[in-house]
Amino acid sequence: MGMGEVAQRLGYGCGWGLAGLLWLLACSGTAPTSKRAAPSESARDGGGAPVPPIEPGRGGVTDGGAPGSPYDGGPPPSGDPLSLAVFGSAVKVRPERLADGGTSALLVAARNEFESFQIAVSAPDKALSGVTMSLAGPLLGPGGATLPEANITVYREAYYTVVTPSDLEGAPGRWPDPLIPTLDTLVGEPRNAFPVDVPQGENRVAWLDLRVPLDAPPGLYRGRVDVKADGHGGTVPVELEVIDYTLPSTTTLKSVFELDVQHGCVELGLSGCSDVDTAAGARDLYVRMALDNRMTLGSPHAAEIDTAAGKAAFLKHDFPFIHGTADTRLSGARLTTYQVNHLNAAALPSWRAEAQAAGIEDIAFAYSCDEPHFFPIYGDYANNWKICESRVAEDTAAWPEVPKLITTHIQSVETYASPRLMDIIVINVELLDGPAGSPWFSGNQRPLYNDFLVEDPNRTKELWLYTACGSHGCTDNDKPYTTGWAGYDIDAPASETRAMAWLAFRYDLTGTLYYDTVWQLDTAWETQYLYTGNGEGTLFYPGTPGRIGGTTPIPVESLRMKLVRDGYEDYELLHFLSTHGNDAEAQRIAKDLFPGPFATAQTDEAVQAAHRALAERVKKVVAGR
Repeated sequence: MGMGEVAQRLGYGCGWGLAGLLWLLACSGTAPTSKRAAPSESARDGGGAPVPPIEPGRGGVTDGGAPGSPYDGGPPPSGDPLSLAVFGSAVKVRPERLADGGTSALLVAARNEFESFQIAVSAPDKALSGVTMSLAGPLLGPGGATLPEANITVYREAYYTVVTPSDLEGAPGRWPDPLIPTLDTLVGEPRNAFPVDVPQGENRVAWLDLRVPLDAPPGLYRGRVDVKADGHGGTVPVELEVIDYTLPSTTTLKSVFELDVQHGCVELGLSGCSDVDTAAGARDLYVRMALDNRMTLGSPHAAEIDTAAGKAAFLKHDFPFIHGTADTRLSGARLTTYQVNHLNAAALPSWRAEAQAAGIEDIAFAYSCDEPHFFPIYGDYANNWKICESRVAEDTAAWPEVPKLITTHIQSVETYASPRLMDIIVINVELLDGPAGSPWFSGNQRPLYNDFLVEDPNRTKELWLYTACGSHGCTDNDKPYTTGWAGYDIDAPASETRAMAWLAFRYDLTGTLYYDTVWQLDTAWETQYLYTGNGEGTLFYPGTPGRIGGTTPIPVESLRMKLVRDGYEDYELLHFLSTHGNDAEAQRIAKDLFPGPFATAQTDEAVQAAHRALAERVKKVVAGR
């Protein structure tokens, strides 16, 4: 959480809280970029510090299974060759350099999995105008199977300009984050991703999402991306290996990414946002887009259901996401959690009655307290645990059975409160496992929570994970200590965001939480700098027609949401192996990639090699080997 924001929104203070596809032609690192400020989506943005070139990795798809069909997508584009470079999905390619990457995309994925790669087009000698990127046709697979073009989304990576870096891993200048779709996946309108111009000495990058159909036969699928510019042409071969395993549409690992009730509608330029149904309709777009990225927005409702308008909006707008009947890209995807005291505790009796009728008892929870005591070295001088206890008592009186969630750590609970006060402890990454010399706790603290999980046989206890401004330094971010921590900064290595789900697996946690996704939505294109970090509490951008084209306003995904999604898909492979006799191997792969929450800055090549290792092991388990 950031500085107790959630506590403030709930109307009480708890003190000063801190708040797949295997990319085998991967790059070997994440170039630093900058934090703070004005993201320009214009392709002509200039400025920013030079960044060292990314070194490409090399490799190939192994154990391809049934051969794919020879690809014939028609003649390639004509004209002078373009300077193209291919990157994996776990690197941020900044624009102020000539990109140096691979020449083709070699990917591996399960059915119902997204996998992504990036194509950078550079202008080394002179500016390019009118650059476009598109699939030459569907990917062709074994026995005439295809991965249709409708399952492939092409985005242009727009930029956020960092003024003040989040920490030593960041740097001033432009960082890729907003993703402008060629054809949006919410209302199906063309947007202004392409054509784009490339200034001399810079690059522009496309992010390509491939979603493997549920019924795709295993084997190799081949296709081609055509890149065109005025008087120039080029192609990128794509080869995807589909393994004989299907990811669930609803994630095994729970999540709560908050959706603040004060944001989301007005920022899209909509009128009538004071109307509950209008506001709920706007929130639908965020909830659906999040589910398409395997994220649960845990507080989707626009109003409490103790009013007629609030209940009608809940049944119309939220009910389909609870039961998997909404029009999501992942068929049948459902919310994994639902916060029932988002606005206040007074409506809990109404939620309790509705939960039985709507069938949300298994996913409902009450966010009772936010960081009543964060700093382990300081006492609870403000008696915040007493305030928290009164809030838990109110929630319990209104709905005894609903799980009570508190962001805290076990040392504080045992000193100032009682483990029986809560059902879900959400642990900050900094307090889970710290490096030697940590100002809080050095070493793995996870075993200290084992007794909490079993102390009350009548209640189900859970441990979740969260990150906040401490991952980059809430007030002091120029120390080496803040580098390497898992989190959601715009100007941090991509792997640090993907790592959250891996850490949940490593430390046997059942969910992740983030305090908001729209906290700075109104200024997202200009600044998301808060608590010394870029991107704090904000994972969406407002996609008005004036900004992204089209006629209907929609939320715009961030690249960071894709990284969250990829981590959750990795988790499914880890979980499958763990529950099918391969837990030791899954844990080894996870620990080798991310030794701890403080050591999650990894190269794209390392991340994709770990994903490949998981896919190869899953193949063997499925084949009975």
